Amino acid sequence: MTDMYRHGDVLIVKTSEIRGKPKKLDHLIVMEGEITGHHHRLVGDVVLYEDLQFEVNSPAELTHEEHNTIQIPPGTYEVVRQREFDETEMTRFVRD
Repeated sequence: MTDMYRHGDVLIVKTSEIRGKPKKLDHLIVMEGEITGHHHRLVGDVVLYEDLQFEVNSPAELTHEEHNTIQIPPGTYEVVRQREFDETEMTRFVRD
């Protein structure tokens, strides 16, 4: 079974390894809120990459001003942005 964590409009999925050779980012903001300006932010011993993959080296937290903080255990993960259908039946990213 795959480990998954939902946090508002963000879905975190555990993976077996970091794919490719993505660039490390110098921040831990997973997703910026387009409407509210709030951020989904990782806190802890984490390496975040530009393609929304990340490595958690010891238990970490995912925080957001409007959601409960969730615990993320050590491992390798990727972020999947949730999509929804709008009134014209087009898909779009869920906006937080």
